[in-house]
Amino acid sequence: MSHSAKLSLREIFGDRFSDETGLLFVYSYDAKFERTPDAVVFPVNSDDVSRLLSLATEEGFPVVPRGAGTGQTGGSVPVEGGVVLSLERMNHILELDCENLTLTVEPGAITGDIKSYVARFGLYYPPDPASYAFSTIGGNIAENAGGIHAVKYGVTADYLLGLEVVLPTGEVISFADKLYKNVTGYDLRDIFVGSEGTLGVITRAVLKLIPAPEAYATALVGFPDLSSIRRLASTIRSISASACELIGKNIVPVLMREFQLPLPPETRYLILIEFDGFGDEPRRLLDLMLSSFSGVSFFVARDEAERERLWDIRRNISPIIRANCACGVSEDIVVPPASVPEMLQFLENLPDEFPVKIFSFGHAGDGNLHVNICYDELFPERELEQLLEALFRKTVSLGGALSGEHGVGIAKKRFLNIYLSEESIRLQRKLKRILDPRGILNPGKIFDE
Repeated sequence: MSHSAKLSLREIFGDRFSDETGLLFVYSYDAKFERTPDAVVFPVNSDDVSRLLSLATEEGFPVVPRGAGTGQTGGSVPVEGGVVLSLERMNHILELDCENLTLTVEPGAITGDIKSYVARFGLYYPPDPASYAFSTIGGNIAENAGGIHAVKYGVTADYLLGLEVVLPTGEVISFADKLYKNVTGYDLRDIFVGSEGTLGVITRAVLKLIPAPEAYATALVGFPDLSSIRRLASTIRSISASACELIGKNIVPVLMREFQLPLPPETRYLILIEFDGFGDEPRRLLDLMLSSFSGVSFFVARDEAERERLWDIRRNISPIIRANCACGVSEDIVVPPASVPEMLQFLENLPDEFPVKIFSFGHAGDGNLHVNICYDELFPERELEQLLEALFRKTVSLGGALSGEHGVGIAKKRFLNIYLSEESIRLQRKLKRILDPRGILNPGKIFDE
């Protein structure tokens, strides 16, 4: 970017502008990718964001919005340089409206802090991506984050009532606010949900809240094979489990050993099931679900300590995979829930064609699987591309999509045409050009140039 553009940014942001090398490195990466920006700015209100984007459109330099940088697909990485727009200082909870059950927040508010704050009032914000303890609500909206409880409660979009967005040309626009229903004109708000920071910068959000559940019933269920898992997923959805987490067979032996699980040694798959609600209904639903299955083993948590122990098993999956995977990639495909067993069988057969090991886990109740493909450093890039293409084509053949919650970013854009038609991609590109005529906002993401 030009020297004059940097001078203009210093005038707008003062000491909230930096091009110091050490700080640039801090804002150069997410969980998987890295690229150094030319500068970082820290807005404190929507006017700051508007002035930045107006300048960027005029000067033609890239701007990349960033929350906490916890993404998995490079969505917040400045692949073409330019300015990283860090929203971390716009982190305030602005209003709790207990009459309308809404919470108004700035985009840099940490999702975990939001959940903790509303819990003090007996309320619940359900979306809970794995990174909720440090990811931001703006980033969650930009990726339409899901999480463990999406099977019952849905994803971020289901709890978003209103948005304030700054367009790439600098205009500030607001949508809906606290309305639960609104069919007045096009629903433009939703084009920004899951848009990965390519269409506008979120500067305020109004979230929907619900009463917090008071009781839980949790069980770890072991399966010797895949035959019962399809029926389980259907049963889980029909009786509204709040979580249905699958653990694939390559991870199970390690968990059985490290956690001394009280399940038979022939257990090959685990599903962690939880019901929540009020009174004795969660336990009644769990008993109903368990009674409908034969040939499976299970352990039911008797108190909160045992419930936490079961969830600790789920939380340790990623560290276990990292410890057993020198090189690898992680994908977050999604298929219809009834197709999960067929997808698992396909994944288990992949090592017959490629010298890899597959560690799979994820959200069986909504069909979102995290597929970790591990290989040694000599594994050819060409073969990895062939494997990923085969994975995505199988996913789409089952009625699935390339990503359930991580997004496309730079990681999957070369495979986008496996899922989207040429007409759909052309229409999305046209929308991008209308809102961002100079292509300054988060360029190089979602679409191959």
